Amino acid sequence: MSQLMHKLNRLLCPVVDNGLKMNVTFTANILSVRYRKALVPRKHVEPDFRRKQMLAVCEPIFAADKRLPSERCYNLEPKREREVHPWDRLLAEDMKRELRTSRMICFFHQNVMTNREKKLCANSYQHEHMYLRYYNPDIAQLAMSDTKWAPALHLCSERAVTVLFSDEPRVAKMLKVTKKCPQLILMAAIIDDRFLSVADIKDYNRLPHLQTLRAQLSHTLSMATRSVSDKAFTPIISLTNSIDSYIRDKNK
Repeated sequence: MSQLMHKLNRLLCPVVDNGLKMNVTFTANILSVRYRKALVPRKHVEPDFRRKQMLAVCEPIFAADKRLPSERCYNLEPKREREVHPWDRLLAEDMKRELRTSRMICFFHQNVMTNREKKLCANSYQHEHMYLRYYNPDIAQLAMSDTKWAPALHLCSERAVTVLFSDEPRVAKMLKVTKKCPQLILMAAIIDDRFLSVADIKDYNRLPHLQTLRAQLSHTLSMATRSVSDKAFTPIISLTNSIDSYIRDKNK
């Protein structure tokens, strides 16, 4: 290649009048061109039926290994019980206290929320004297296992356990605030130690206030006693009036 370039320089270099030769350097770009056709990989040919049968018959059959995992693997270790963190114990005790002192306990499904949205939702409930708490499943397991609230543990199996506590059953206010927090979805509630579904909660909300029901009951009972007293004293009053009229007529 170097000799070829040297010959090209000698042939193509111009000569000036004074007999001097001007050096000119040429750079050759050599491209390799493939004139063959593109390589086509050979397609896989399926064996015929007889060959498939022969291959299936020749496949080795290994005996089933009936050994225990501890016998097959020599690096197994017994599963260690995970120690409960002291902070989780403190939060579990706090949750137990809230469960004991609350008449209304609501369980929510929590969608993806930022810390700011969590704070805003908790403040909205707190303005109505209700307290929203965020726990993890381990804390709920510690607080609710072996208690009367254990049947509600299946609602606490998510990554984030969201529970609302209230010392009074403020169902109407709870539903009103929940509409403003679309990230929280009501699943169930425990009101006065009674487990209620979402439909039962809405039916409970349609009921009048307890004082109104007591007033209606008192009015109904007073009407019954009044009707009984009227029926009991009506003959006596009529008899008294008849005797008075008889004495008045006789004195005349």
